[in-house]
Amino acid sequence: MTEYNPVGPYIIKSGKRKGKSLEGLMFREPSFLSRQLRRIDEKSRENRKKNQMELHLEWLRERGENRQAQRPCPQCGKRPVRYFSVRYSVGGGFSASPAYTACEKCVQEIENYNTRIYPFRFSVIRSFSVKADQKIIADIFVWAFNLKSPLRKEALFKFFSE
Repeated sequence: MTEYNPVGPYIIKSGKRKGKSLEGLMFREPSFLSRQLRRIDEKSRENRKKNQMELHLEWLRERGENRQAQRPCPQCGKRPVRYFSVRYSVGGGFSASPAYTACEKCVQEIENYNTRIYPFRFSVIRSFSVKADQKIIADIFVWAFNLKSPLRKEALFKFFSE
């Protein structure tokens, strides 16, 4: 990736999401960002120069994979959470909450036969296909990273910049 160092959040200038920041969309509309990232990846093969939004979105994708959660592990109370589990039901639904999070030492305590363990990486949110499911997972991220609601553009930019 080209060296890119933004100085502030990227605000969408037109269309349905006008006035929204890409940073906020990481939590609220990850499917939209996934589509945009796929388009960027496809266009990259054409060896063309990327625009500001494309550069910013690639920067966010990279930064979203290495954020460190701040909340203490609910299991031991000592180390920060690193993983969360999603408990699937036989009927096809699932449940997930901050109670189902753990550090690297306690991760076995949140596992059982019908769970899947995920790391706190933003690409995980995008892996859930239903928007309501993505919101559940994004809310756990907001908790784990100790972010304040409502999510403010500048605070989210600072979070991804650090």
